Amino acid sequence: MQSLPTRAGNSNQQQTQNTMDPAEQAILIAAQHAQLQQEGNPMAAIFPPTPIDAEVGVIPSEPPAGQPPIPPPAPGGGRVR
Repeated sequence: MQSLPTRAGNSNQQQTQNTMDPAEQAILIAAQHAQLQQEGNPMAAIFPPTPIDAEVGVIPSEPPAGQPPIPPPAPGGGRVR
């Protein structure tokens, strides 16, 4: 039996697994957040806080009017056990 190529939108395709650990993810998020803040890009406001924000120069965002402030991440990466 011959197999035929499938279309890219096929729902049977296997999803790519994330191979980054949480620390690597935090580094990439914080670096991108800091870059957007430096550029004055308003998209920086939607980034979540990470444990390394202060180390890379991320300035905490002000919460939207009427919303409580976002607490900083818990020590140890914010994991609850």
